[in-house]
Amino acid sequence: TTSSELPTICLPTSDHFTTEVDVRLTCNSCSYTRTRTELYRHFSLDVTDKKRSSVDEGLRRFFAPEKIEIKCEKCFADSATQYKEISKLGCAMLLHFKRFVVTVSDTYEVNTKKSLEKVEFGEELDLSYFCCNNVSSSGHGRSSIPSDESQEGEDEVVTNDSMSEDDYTCPQVFKLRSVIHHIGSTASCGHYTADSLVDVVVGKGKSRKKYSRAEQWYKFNDSVAKTIGKKDVFGKRSQETAYLVMYEMAN
Repeated sequence: TTSSELPTICLPTSDHFTTEVDVRLTCNSCSYTRTRTELYRHFSLDVTDKKRSSVDEGLRRFFAPEKIEIKCEKCFADSATQYKEISKLGCAMLLHFKRFVVTVSDTYEVNTKKSLEKVEFGEELDLSYFCCNNVSSSGHGRSSIPSDESQEGEDEVVTNDSMSEDDYTCPQVFKLRSVIHHIGSTASCGHYTADSLVDVVVGKGKSRKKYSRAEQWYKFNDSVAKTIGKKDVFGKRSQETAYLVMYEMAN
């Protein structure tokens, strides 16, 4: 069996967490341009102590044009400006806050400290500012719609796979689904917990019409799981301990 005959396997990590970014280098002398595509499983965002950090601010800093020293293939000038744009979105967007900072002293002693600065994040994340005009998606998402003809406990799943590219506009708004916290004041020790938005079914009785879908935030702390409110998810304490946030593409 040759490699061309092997079936193509789509890994969940590729379908959900892979974001493609077009990196464009433009010579500052002759404007000669070259482009390459980079793959990201997550984006690492700086946590600043000069002012309150936020997800939007961190993404703007990540995608900001940057002047770099590189020799031009055409005129041999030694500087160019680097631009980044998202060209393909995954179903999920994983953002990592760089709270653990490595410092080197004058005596070359390496130390690691943790930043306790607040990082603001919201229920929704609009990525349209960072996307190119013809951005695509590796997964269009799906919506579960109850059907009277479905069997008890099952849903009819409606996907966008049957839609043509001309009819489909890639969603660029993502909804917060999970927050991972590092509890601890130093980089050498601490404890991890997770807040997650869970889909639940509420209602009473045997008839499906008496049931409805809802969303509820839960905190998972080792073997303990409890419901929490939005104030717990987005409050000051949460902003100080958030280490990873995961957004899911909105339908």
